[in-house]
Order: sequence, then C-alpha cells, then structure tokens
Amino acid sequence: MKDTGTKKRTKRLLIGAVAGVLGVPFFAILHNAFDALSSKASDLVILSRFLGGLDVACFLLALIVCPAVAVICLVWAVIDRLAARGTTVARRILLIVVPTVAAVFFFGKSLSLSTKKAD
Repeated sequence: MKDTGTKKRTKRLLIGAVAGVLGVPFFAILHNAFDALSSKASDLVILSRFLGGLDVACFLLALIVCPAVAVICLVWAVIDRLAARGTTVARRILLIVVPTVAAVFFFGKSLSLSTKKAD
C-alpha cells in the first residue's frame, strides 16, 4: 500500500532543495548587482542605503539561508521516504544526521578558524 501523500510531500521537499541550490547563484548575482547600484547611487543617500540593505540581504540569503534550506529539505526528504517504508532507519537518521548537519552549519566556521596558524 503506497502513501501518495508522502510522495507528494517528498516531491515538494526535493523541489525546495533544488530551489535552495539554485538560489545561491541567483542571490549572489543580485548581491553584486545591488552592490554596484548602491555605489553608483552614492549621491542619493536614501537610495544608496536602501540598495545597500538589499545588497546585505541578498548576501545573507546566498551565503546562509539557501544552503541551509537545500540541506534541510534534502535530509527531510530522505527521512520522509525511509519513514514511509516503515523502517526504524529514519529515527536513527534523525538522531545522527540532523545534529551533525546542524553542528557543521553552526560550528563549521569556528572550526575552520581554529585550524589556521598564527603568523
């Protein structure tokens, strides 16, 4: 007996993962465009600040939000499909993979900084 609701949810999660992956270059290009426009509009203070804010927002979306959405949607889709099969593997993945991914996202930057040598 196949659960079509799980298949639809998995398909939506995979679409979200693809959107997260495609969002990185899209928002990176927007970041560069808004940065160039804000430097061109430096005479108009309000417009320059507004474009600078959009520049920062696109940078954060490209650097943090889109990769996080892609990884979370992908892991969730895998867990969802395994849970639909009725296996306990999904619970094990929840207990192992999700905290590992969270640790990489939150502590990855500090771990990479700690390996650099002092000059």
